[in-house]
Amino acid sequence: MCIRDRFRSIVGPILAKVGLSIDNPMFGMWLPAAAHTALHSSGYNPAWQEFLTRQNPQSAVEIINFMIKLGTDSGLF
Repeated sequence: MCIRDRFRSIVGPILAKVGLSIDNPMFGMWLPAAAHTALHSSGYNPAWQEFLTRQNPQSAVEIINFMIKLGTDSGLF
């Protein structure tokens, strides 16, 4: 299950607050099953949850920068 589905009720309002939509394709990507499993085993979803709920980002730029950093650190980009 992807972050968009798993955390929709939490993430949707946080993104909307800064003018982003959880349904924007920028927040999703297709991965082969093995890569998807490895990504989520590495703590990808908990990292997002921590960032969005505890760090309380205040801008779209903060969220997008986190997405880029997490994706880079995870080997997605």
